[in-house]
Amino acid sequence: MYLGDGCKKVILNTKGDNDSEVEKTLVDFLHYVEKSREAALPKDCDRRLKHLHKKIVSIKSSEDMEVTYMKMEERDRLIREEGEHKGREEGKIEELVRIVCKLIEKHKTPKEIADLLDEEEESINTICQAVKICGPVCDYGEISEILIKEMK
Repeated sequence: MYLGDGCKKVILNTKGDNDSEVEKTLVDFLHYVEKSREAALPKDCDRRLKHLHKKIVSIKSSEDMEVTYMKMEERDRLIREEGEHKGREEGKIEELVRIVCKLIEKHKTPKEIADLLDEEEESINTICQAVKICGPVCDYGEISEILIKEMK
């Protein structure tokens, strides 16, 4: 595949079954990448692959690297949980906006809507203001985005 500026895109597949059509050093490397252990390292492999394997073994046996990896895993888990929480909160806001819009269409006042939904009247007023800003053709997502930006 041509990517412009003389660049080509090469796709490597560790599950390929055409080893005889590809250079042995590349085949050895791909098999090693797939299994990443000494048993996958052919005895007659390229010295660069042997060097790579030694580095990987060294890194895997390093306690410092293990601690660093565990910290990264924990950080990634926290980031993922924060993103999930944020997504749920944004989903709740969008659902509330959808309901408020339907009640506005039925000519309910912000106070009536707040009472019906057991929400703070101030929150409902904020949503109603955002609905007015967006106008009659605004969708729930746009209104939710306005509210979420205001909350930040």
